[in-house]
Amino acid sequence: MINAYSKRLKTISVIILLFFIVLINFFYLQIVKYDTFSERAISKVIRKVPIDAQRGQILDRLGRHIVRNKNVYDLQILPVDVNENFDYDYLGDLLKYDSIQIESIKNKIDKSRKSYSKKFTPITIVNKISEITAFKLKERNSQFPGLLVRDISMRQYEYESNINMAHVLGQTVIDRKSYANPIFDKITLAPKFRGGGLENSYDSILSGKSGDRLYLFDARGVSRGTYEGGLYRSKDVIPGKDIQLSIDVELQKYIYDILGDSIPASVICMIPSNGEILAFVNKPSINLNDFNTGVSQKYLDSLNASKANYPYINRSIRKYVPGSILKIPISIMLLEEGIGKNVKSNCDGAYEFGVPDTLKILNDTLVSDSIFYPMSNIKKCWLESGHGDVDLNHAIYGSCNYYFYDSVMKNYSNIYKNKWLLWMKKLGFGSLTGIDIELESIASIEVKANKKSNMLNMVIGQNIEVTPLQVAQLINLVANDGKIITPHFYKNYNKKVNDLNLSPSTIKYIKQSMKDAVYKNSLSSDLAERGTAWRALYDPGSEIPWTMEGDRTEDITIYAKTGTAETGKDYRKQLTDNNGLKYENINYLEDKKPNAWFAGYIEYGKKQVSVVVMLENGGKGGKLSTDIARKVFKKIIQLNEIYEHY
Repeated sequence: MINAYSKRLKTISVIILLFFIVLINFFYLQIVKYDTFSERAISKVIRKVPIDAQRGQILDRLGRHIVRNKNVYDLQILPVDVNENFDYDYLGDLLKYDSIQIESIKNKIDKSRKSYSKKFTPITIVNKISEITAFKLKERNSQFPGLLVRDISMRQYEYESNINMAHVLGQTVIDRKSYANPIFDKITLAPKFRGGGLENSYDSILSGKSGDRLYLFDARGVSRGTYEGGLYRSKDVIPGKDIQLSIDVELQKYIYDILGDSIPASVICMIPSNGEILAFVNKPSINLNDFNTGVSQKYLDSLNASKANYPYINRSIRKYVPGSILKIPISIMLLEEGIGKNVKSNCDGAYEFGVPDTLKILNDTLVSDSIFYPMSNIKKCWLESGHGDVDLNHAIYGSCNYYFYDSVMKNYSNIYKNKWLLWMKKLGFGSLTGIDIELESIASIEVKANKKSNMLNMVIGQNIEVTPLQVAQLINLVANDGKIITPHFYKNYNKKVNDLNLSPSTIKYIKQSMKDAVYKNSLSSDLAERGTAWRALYDPGSEIPWTMEGDRTEDITIYAKTGTAETGKDYRKQLTDNNGLKYENINYLEDKKPNAWFAGYIEYGKKQVSVVVMLENGGKGGKLSTDIARKVFKKIIQLNEIYEHY
């Protein structure tokens, strides 16, 4: 009996001990190690998915949306959660995939499931599916264990800004990066540097900060929605901030549309007093929507083909020969260096500076001598018949080359040789303007040897290169009484002001000469007396200035300078031989006409807007480029009368 009782007691003791051990382990697991094991358990059904911050929107000066966001959808599969219930057939029907494509997806999943690391790495099935397809997949998520539809942002452009503002905005791309932890790809809308637009310059403001969201999956790998438990917390998303531009999107679109498709061009409109850019048009352009949806190499090659006129180029910040536009900074230099305003030259159409031993006597009679100067020793004025007696004012408004040739020959040693480059740099051509987009070119204003022969070309804007933006800055300088203000697109840009302390009399003289280029003898048929920019004042066939039309209460005044810049190709259809006879030019190239420039500003009341037009192979500066400027001026006045926003 005692032995039986003892055995029973021992058995009960062992049971109690085992129970006590189990109880202690249960306490240890449920209380002491609760957080650890709870985290392990939940981690097997929780998926952390990165959530991209919505990119900030871009607005014009009136608050109108230029760039918004829209959602597209990526389709991904997590191999570890896929099982035999996955409906591949229905997935193929929705995506319009054939059996070969579906079999390829199966093979990728099966291969990844055999690898411990890869089975937790999502496989992207297709990018940018439609909203309808995404909805159908979400609606039947129980048929697709392991499938997840990711919301992705894309840019949506208003007012056709995807084309007319492509060089200003720059490209954005959907940037997909895979990480081991978290297991899902990080997908963000990021700027693409090529093109250097505002999306890149202000990415730190626009981009915001990404977060993440936790999804709960059941044992079958089917998503059961977002996880809202207390053990894990989602990371909040901080959306990007909007930016407001100085651009008038209506003016921008108007200018792009009137330029047509035949001539590559740049047009810039600015407010001189604060450096705000109202329009910044480049043509031809690319279509940003094409790049959002993906393009082929063949398409990219077509953009770079010579006949496409290279739409990638931001012509507004590219270097071009300025032609007679450069007579403005040259004139400022001459006035500031004390050259008299009334000093005159007698322009007969050709400046002859040959030395005696190079002269050739063609005819020697008792009545007259006919002397031929070799072409290397003759610099022609654009007006072959000559301008007659011209002072600096006449040389500016009539764009007389002869006067500036003469000024070089008479003032080379005391001004041009040592001071020309210094003045060019002071007037803004020696450095970048500081505009708030990348890839701006700097002017090419230095030559290997500063000789008279070089200066005779440079004084009329040949053999040097400047950008349309730098020319716009020059015009702003004149309109703004000698102050250079950093050009910019962003309304909150921290602009800089540089007062050059030019003489008020110099600025006044330059303004009057630019005004005369528009108004001086504007209806005269005498080219020697008429200003070269007269077409800025008259619509075709009209003899009444457009500025006097309607019931306007404020006076409108236009100031301008035109330029015709040789491209190095022969665009003359006919030549003249030594006897004055015309003959056809066998080297004539119609598509290599001079580049045409117009640079000026309009003044109405106390407001001013500058306009620079540069047309590649546009011909004479006083024609097509001036016609475009006139249309732009008229649109500026119209918009100002409607919105009163300049």
